[in-house]
Amino acid sequence: MSHNVSNKFSPDKYADILLDEVTKHIKTLYDLGARKFVVSGISRCQPHNYTKDCKSRYFADKLPQRLQELRCTLSGSLFTVYDVVNVYKKITDNPQKYGFTNIQDPCYPEGRSLCKDRKKYLRFDQYSHETEAAYEIASKDCFYGQACSPYSILELAKAPIISHH
Repeated sequence: MSHNVSNKFSPDKYADILLDEVTKHIKTLYDLGARKFVVSGISRCQPHNYTKDCKSRYFADKLPQRLQELRCTLSGSLFTVYDVVNVYKKITDNPQKYGFTNIQDPCYPEGRSLCKDRKKYLRFDQYSHETEAAYEIASKDCFYGQACSPYSILELAKAPIISHH
């Protein structure tokens, strides 16, 4: 899909298009033998925050229902959702706990030099990419904690595959 397609549709319709694409790819992986899936909620906005700046919430809020439908039709499949809102809210609510001293400014602003200690910054660049330190916290929280639900990745990996039919 082209990057301009999001401007051609309402946020609600665009979310449906994205969900159809995700569904298609999940079915392809399922046909290749995959049964356990981690799907990103792709939104940084709080749940049900449907504003001009939070268009991605439509996708994130519709995703659980779509995954439930897939679970019913794809025998033995299990899904967990990584909702980035959870982990980054934890970090921004208490940045010092995670070793961050700067959660606003990018470590590498365009046209300027790289900051001295990337581990102290939440954001790597002005495009909202996180630093390696932030991604490490997020991945550990999804693997062991509550950033992914209804299963952590560890729980998903250990879960038995049970046929629904």
